[in-house]
Amino acid sequence: MDKKIMTAIAVVVVAVVVIAAAAVFVLGKDKGSDDTEYYFYLYFGENNTDNGWYSAEAKDTTSAFEKAMDKADFEYTVSNWGYVQSINKVDNGGGWYCAQYLYSNADSKAAEGSIGYATYDWGAMTYSNGWKSVSGYDDGEGLKLSEFGSTIYFLTPYNADYSAAGPDTASGWMTTGPFKDGIKTPNQTYNFYLYFGENNADNGWYSAKASDATAAFEKAMDKADFEYTVSNWGYVQSINKVDNGGGWYCAQYLYSNADSKAAEGSIGYATYDWGAMTYSNGWKSVSGYDDGEGLKLSEFGSTIYFLTPYNADYSAAGPDTASGWKTTGPFE
Repeated sequence: MDKKIMTAIAVVVVAVVVIAAAAVFVLGKDKGSDDTEYYFYLYFGENNTDNGWYSAEAKDTTSAFEKAMDKADFEYTVSNWGYVQSINKVDNGGGWYCAQYLYSNADSKAAEGSIGYATYDWGAMTYSNGWKSVSGYDDGEGLKLSEFGSTIYFLTPYNADYSAAGPDTASGWMTTGPFKDGIKTPNQTYNFYLYFGENNADNGWYSAKASDATAAFEKAMDKADFEYTVSNWGYVQSINKVDNGGGWYCAQYLYSNADSKAAEGSIGYATYDWGAMTYSNGWKSVSGYDDGEGLKLSEFGSTIYFLTPYNADYSAAGPDTASGWKTTGPFE
Protein backbone atom coordinates (compact mmCIF):
# COMPACT_ATOMS: atom_id res chain seq x y z
CA MET A 1 0.00 0.00 0.00
CA ASP A 2 1.46 3.38 -0.99
CA LYS A 3 1.69 5.60 2.04
CA LYS A 4 1.49 9.35 1.75
CA ILE A 5 2.88 11.37 4.63
CA MET A 6 0.55 14.24 5.22
CA THR A 7 1.31 17.52 6.94
CA ALA A 8 -1.14 18.55 9.62
CA ILE A 9 -1.38 22.19 10.65
CA ALA A 10 -1.31 21.96 14.43
CA VAL A 11 -2.04 24.69 16.92
CA VAL A 12 0.72 24.28 19.49
CA VAL A 13 1.61 26.45 22.46
CA VAL A 14 5.24 27.54 22.85
CA ALA A 15 5.75 25.41 25.94
CA VAL A 16 5.00 22.30 23.94
CA VAL A 17 7.63 23.24 21.37
CA VAL A 18 10.19 23.12 24.15
CA ILE A 19 9.00 19.73 25.36
CA ALA A 20 8.22 17.97 22.11
CA ALA A 21 10.38 20.00 19.74
CA ALA A 22 11.07 16.17 20.96
CA ALA A 23 21.95 3.53 22.72
CA VAL A 24 24.12 3.69 19.97
CA PHE A 25 24.41 7.23 18.69
CA VAL A 26 24.98 8.09 15.04
CA LEU A 27 26.73 11.43 15.32
CA GLY A 28 28.93 13.95 13.62
CA LYS A 29 31.18 12.78 10.80
CA ASP A 30 30.54 9.10 11.52
CA LYS A 31 26.89 9.63 10.55
CA GLY A 32 25.49 8.05 7.42
CA SER A 33 28.35 5.77 6.38
CA ASP A 34 26.20 2.63 6.64
CA ASP A 35 22.58 1.76 7.34
CA THR A 36 21.89 1.55 11.06
CA GLU A 37 19.04 -0.17 12.91
CA TYR A 38 16.70 2.36 14.58
CA TYR A 39 14.09 1.37 17.18
CA PHE A 40 10.83 3.17 18.03
CA TYR A 41 8.65 2.14 20.95
CA LEU A 42 5.09 3.30 20.29
CA TYR A 43 2.86 3.55 23.34
CA PHE A 44 -0.73 4.17 22.15
CA GLY A 45 -2.18 3.79 25.63
CA GLU A 46 -2.65 1.25 28.39
CA ASN A 47 -3.36 -2.29 27.13
CA ASN A 48 -3.36 -1.18 23.49
CA THR A 49 -2.41 -4.10 21.25
CA ASP A 50 -0.37 -1.82 18.99
CA ASN A 51 2.03 -0.94 21.82
CA GLY A 52 5.50 -2.21 21.01
CA TRP A 53 8.79 -1.80 19.17
CA TYR A 54 8.92 -0.90 15.46
CA SER A 55 12.30 -0.87 13.75
CA ALA A 56 14.03 -0.42 10.41
CA GLU A 57 17.51 0.06 8.98
CA ALA A 58 18.34 3.38 7.34
CA LYS A 59 20.93 6.16 7.19
CA ASP A 60 19.00 8.51 9.48
CA THR A 61 16.17 8.45 11.99
CA THR A 62 13.51 9.99 9.74
CA SER A 63 14.11 7.45 6.96
CA ALA A 64 14.07 4.60 9.49
CA PHE A 65 10.83 5.87 11.04
CA GLU A 66 9.20 6.07 7.62
CA LYS A 67 10.28 2.51 6.80
CA ALA A 68 9.15 1.18 10.21
CA MET A 69 5.71 2.78 9.89
CA ASP A 70 5.34 1.46 6.36
CA LYS A 71 6.17 -2.09 7.51
CA ALA A 72 3.54 -1.75 10.23
CA ASP A 73 1.03 -0.35 7.71
CA PHE A 74 0.68 2.79 9.88
CA GLU A 75 0.07 6.15 8.26
CA TYR A 76 1.54 9.10 10.14
CA THR A 77 1.27 12.88 9.85
CA VAL A 78 3.77 15.61 10.66
CA SER A 79 2.93 18.83 12.51
CA ASN A 80 3.88 22.26 11.19
CA TRP A 81 6.69 22.20 13.80
CA GLY A 82 8.27 19.10 12.26
CA TYR A 83 7.24 16.54 14.89
CA VAL A 84 4.94 13.52 14.74
CA GLN A 85 1.33 14.69 14.84
CA SER A 86 -0.50 11.37 14.50
CA ILE A 87 0.25 7.67 14.01
CA ASN A 88 -2.36 5.24 12.71
CA LYS A 89 -4.91 8.07 13.03
CA VAL A 90 -4.24 8.42 16.78
CA ASP A 91 -3.93 12.05 17.89
CA ASN A 92 -5.46 13.34 21.12
CA GLY A 93 -5.10 16.94 19.96
CA GLY A 94 -1.51 17.66 20.98
CA GLY A 95 0.56 15.53 18.66
CA TRP A 96 3.01 12.88 19.88
CA TYR A 97 5.59 13.16 22.65
CA CYS A 98 8.99 11.77 21.68
CA ALA A 99 12.08 11.05 23.80
CA GLN A 100 15.48 9.72 22.78
CA TYR A 101 17.50 7.18 24.75
CA LEU A 102 20.93 8.41 25.90
CA TYR A 103 22.78 5.34 27.14
CA SER A 104 25.08 3.10 25.11
CA ASN A 105 23.82 -0.16 26.68
CA ALA A 106 20.41 -1.74 26.15
CA ASP A 107 19.99 -4.14 29.06
CA SER A 108 17.79 -4.38 32.16
CA LYS A 109 20.19 -2.44 34.40
CA ALA A 110 20.50 0.40 31.90
CA ALA A 111 16.74 0.44 31.29
CA GLU A 112 15.94 0.76 35.00
CA GLY A 113 18.69 3.32 35.54
CA SER A 114 17.58 5.42 32.59
CA ILE A 115 14.32 6.51 34.20
CA GLY A 116 15.85 7.77 37.46
CA TYR A 117 15.42 11.41 38.53
CA ALA A 118 12.74 12.20 35.98
CA THR A 119 11.91 15.89 35.55
CA TYR A 120 8.55 17.07 34.20
CA ASP A 121 7.08 20.10 32.47
CA TRP A 122 3.41 20.40 31.52
CA GLY A 123 2.89 16.86 32.81
CA ALA A 124 5.37 15.24 30.41
CA MET A 125 8.86 13.96 31.21
CA THR A 126 11.38 16.51 29.95
CA TYR A 127 14.38 14.36 30.88
CA SER A 128 15.63 11.65 33.22
CA ASN A 129 19.05 10.03 33.69
CA GLY A 130 18.92 8.24 30.35
CA TRP A 131 16.17 9.91 28.31
CA LYS A 132 15.49 13.41 26.98
CA SER A 133 12.46 14.72 25.08
CA VAL A 134 13.53 15.74 21.59
CA SER A 135 13.87 19.40 20.66
CA GLY A 136 15.04 20.29 17.16
CA TYR A 137 16.73 23.31 15.61
CA ASP A 138 15.98 23.46 11.87
CA ASP A 139 13.04 25.46 10.53
CA GLY A 140 12.88 23.42 7.33
CA GLU A 141 9.88 21.32 6.39
CA GLY A 142 9.55 17.61 7.11
CA LEU A 143 10.01 15.37 10.11
CA LYS A 144 12.84 16.52 12.39
CA LEU A 145 13.74 13.06 13.71
CA SER A 146 16.82 12.93 11.47
CA GLU A 147 18.36 15.73 13.59
CA PHE A 148 18.75 13.46 16.62
CA GLY A 149 21.62 11.11 17.34
CA SER A 150 20.12 8.18 19.22
CA THR A 151 18.95 4.95 17.61
CA ILE A 152 16.29 4.28 20.30
CA TYR A 153 13.10 6.37 20.77
CA PHE A 154 9.90 6.34 22.82
CA LEU A 155 6.75 7.93 21.35
CA THR A 156 3.25 8.37 22.79
CA PRO A 157 0.33 10.73 22.07
CA TYR A 158 0.03 13.85 24.22
CA ASN A 159 -3.21 14.20 26.15
CA ALA A 160 -5.42 17.24 25.56
CA ASP A 161 -3.67 19.04 28.47
CA TYR A 162 -0.22 18.22 26.96
CA SER A 163 0.61 15.68 29.65
CA ALA A 164 1.97 12.39 28.37
CA ALA A 165 3.05 8.97 29.59
CA GLY A 166 6.82 8.63 29.28
CA PRO A 167 9.35 5.79 29.41
CA ASP A 168 9.23 6.30 33.19
CA THR A 169 5.56 5.24 33.36
CA ALA A 170 5.27 2.65 30.56
CA SER A 171 7.34 -0.46 31.28
CA GLY A 172 6.72 -2.72 28.28
CA TRP A 173 9.79 -1.44 26.42
CA MET A 174 12.28 -2.54 29.11
CA THR A 175 12.49 -6.24 28.25
CA THR A 176 11.62 -6.31 24.57
CA GLY A 177 13.03 -5.03 21.28
CA PRO A 178 16.64 -3.84 21.62
CA PHE A 179 16.43 -4.41 25.39
CA LYS A 180 15.83 -8.13 24.93
CA ASP A 181 19.10 -9.03 23.20
CA GLY A 182 21.08 -5.81 23.58
CA ILE A 183 22.89 -3.88 20.85
CA LYS A 184 26.53 -3.76 19.83
CA THR A 185 28.50 -0.54 19.63
CA PRO A 186 31.07 -0.41 16.83
CA ASN A 187 34.54 1.10 17.14
CA GLN A 188 34.10 4.79 16.41
CA THR A 189 35.77 8.14 16.98
CA TYR A 190 34.90 9.91 20.24
CA ASN A 191 35.51 13.63 20.63
CA PHE A 192 36.02 15.44 23.96
CA TYR A 193 36.14 19.23 24.22
CA LEU A 194 38.08 20.20 27.34
CA TYR A 195 37.47 23.73 28.62
CA PHE A 196 40.01 24.45 31.35
CA GLY A 197 39.01 28.09 31.64
CA GLU A 198 38.97 31.33 29.66
CA ASN A 199 41.99 31.80 27.38
CA ASN A 200 43.62 28.57 28.57
CA ALA A 201 46.01 27.20 25.93
CA ASP A 202 44.85 23.62 26.65
CA ASN A 203 41.23 24.34 25.67
CA GLY A 204 40.30 22.26 22.65
CA TRP A 205 39.20 18.94 21.16
CA TYR A 206 40.85 15.65 22.13
CA SER A 207 39.78 12.52 20.27
CA ALA A 208 40.46 8.81 19.85
CA LYS A 209 38.85 5.77 18.26
CA ALA A 210 37.64 2.98 20.55
CA SER A 211 34.73 0.67 21.33
CA ASP A 212 33.32 2.93 24.06
CA ALA A 213 33.67 6.45 25.45
CA THR A 214 35.78 5.44 28.48
CA ALA A 215 38.37 3.63 26.36
CA ALA A 216 38.45 6.54 23.90
CA PHE A 217 38.84 9.11 26.70
CA GLU A 218 41.75 7.15 28.15
CA LYS A 219 43.45 7.02 24.73
CA ALA A 220 42.81 10.72 24.08
CA MET A 221 44.24 11.76 27.45
CA ASP A 222 47.25 9.53 26.89
CA LYS A 223 47.92 11.12 23.48
CA ALA A 224 47.71 14.58 25.10
CA ASP A 225 49.99 13.43 27.95
CA PHE A 226 47.27 14.43 30.45
CA GLU A 227 46.84 12.51 33.67
CA TYR A 228 43.27 12.20 34.92
CA THR A 229 41.63 10.93 38.08
CA VAL A 230 38.19 9.45 38.67
CA SER A 231 35.91 10.32 41.58
CA ASN A 232 34.33 7.68 43.79
CA TRP A 233 31.10 8.35 41.85
CA GLY A 234 32.69 7.29 38.57
CA TYR A 235 33.08 10.73 36.97
CA VAL A 236 36.16 12.73 35.99
CA GLN A 237 37.69 14.32 39.10
CA SER A 238 40.74 16.02 37.58
CA ILE A 239 42.51 16.41 34.24
CA ASN A 240 46.15 17.49 33.98
CA LYS A 241 46.02 18.20 37.73
CA VAL A 242 43.17 20.71 37.30
CA ASP A 243 40.42 20.30 39.91
CA ASN A 244 38.73 23.26 41.60
CA GLY A 245 37.33 21.01 44.32
CA GLY A 246 34.17 19.73 42.65
CA GLY A 247 35.44 17.47 39.89
CA TRP A 248 34.58 18.01 36.24
CA TYR A 249 31.20 18.78 34.66
CA CYS A 250 30.45 16.65 31.59
CA ALA A 251 27.68 16.94 28.99
CA GLN A 252 26.92 14.77 25.97
CA TYR A 253 25.85 16.07 22.56
CA LEU A 254 22.46 14.79 21.36
CA TYR A 255 22.19 15.78 17.71
CA SER A 256 23.19 13.71 14.69
CA ASN A 257 24.72 16.63 12.77
CA ALA A 258 27.91 18.46 13.70
CA ASP A 259 27.71 21.73 11.78
CA SER A 260 27.28 25.42 12.61
CA LYS A 261 23.47 25.35 12.52
CA ALA A 262 23.28 22.31 14.80
CA ALA A 263 25.90 23.79 17.14
CA GLU A 264 23.96 27.04 17.56
CA GLY A 265 20.63 25.23 17.87
CA SER A 266 21.98 22.80 20.45
CA ILE A 267 22.39 25.43 23.17
CA GLY A 268 18.83 26.81 23.00
CA TYR A 269 16.53 26.69 26.04
CA ALA A 270 19.35 25.90 28.48
CA THR A 271 18.23 24.85 31.98
CA TYR A 272 20.46 25.18 35.03
CA ASP A 273 20.87 23.57 38.42
CA TRP A 274 23.50 24.70 40.96
CA GLY A 275 24.82 27.12 38.33
CA ALA A 276 25.62 24.40 35.77
CA MET A 277 23.69 23.59 32.61
CA THR A 278 21.55 20.50 33.20
CA TYR A 279 20.33 20.32 29.61
CA SER A 280 19.60 22.37 26.51
CA ASN A 281 18.05 21.46 23.15
CA GLY A 282 21.09 19.43 22.06
CA TRP A 283 23.12 18.75 25.23
CA LYS A 284 22.50 16.94 28.52
CA SER A 285 24.77 16.60 31.54
CA VAL A 286 25.73 12.96 32.01
CA SER A 287 24.15 10.90 34.78
CA GLY A 288 25.09 7.24 35.07
CA TYR A 289 23.43 4.20 36.58
CA ASP A 290 26.06 1.58 37.46
CA ASP A 291 27.63 1.50 40.93
CA GLY A 292 30.71 -0.35 39.68
CA GLU A 293 34.20 1.10 39.88
CA GLY A 294 35.86 3.04 37.07
CA LEU A 295 34.93 5.88 34.76
CA LYS A 296 31.23 5.85 33.76
CA LEU A 297 31.69 7.46 30.34
CA SER A 298 31.23 4.07 28.64
CA GLU A 299 27.60 4.10 29.81
CA PHE A 300 26.71 7.03 27.54
CA GLY A 301 25.73 6.85 23.90
CA SER A 302 27.11 10.03 22.37
CA THR A 303 30.43 10.37 20.57
CA ILE A 304 30.76 14.09 21.41
CA TYR A 305 31.34 15.46 24.94
CA PHE A 306 32.04 18.78 26.65
CA LEU A 307 34.02 18.75 29.91
CA THR A 308 35.03 21.59 32.24
CA PRO A 309 36.00 21.82 35.94
CA TYR A 310 33.24 22.69 38.39
CA ASN A 311 33.85 25.78 40.50
CA ALA A 312 33.90 25.46 44.27
CA ASP A 313 30.16 26.31 44.38
CA TYR A 314 29.44 23.63 41.71
CA SER A 315 28.67 26.18 39.03
CA ALA A 316 30.35 25.48 35.71
CA ALA A 317 30.78 26.92 32.25
CA GLY A 318 28.86 24.82 29.75
CA PRO A 319 28.72 24.48 25.97
CA ASP A 320 26.27 27.39 26.14
CA THR A 321 28.95 29.75 27.50
CA ALA A 322 32.15 28.47 25.86
CA SER A 323 32.15 28.98 22.10
CA GLY A 324 35.48 27.55 20.93
CA TRP A 325 34.04 24.10 20.22
CA LYS A 326 31.49 25.33 17.65
CA THR A 327 33.79 25.64 14.65
CA THR A 328 36.58 23.19 15.47
CA GLY A 329 37.06 19.43 15.87
CA PRO A 330 34.02 17.46 14.66
CA PHE A 331 32.25 20.80 13.96
CA GLU A 332 34.80 21.96 11.37
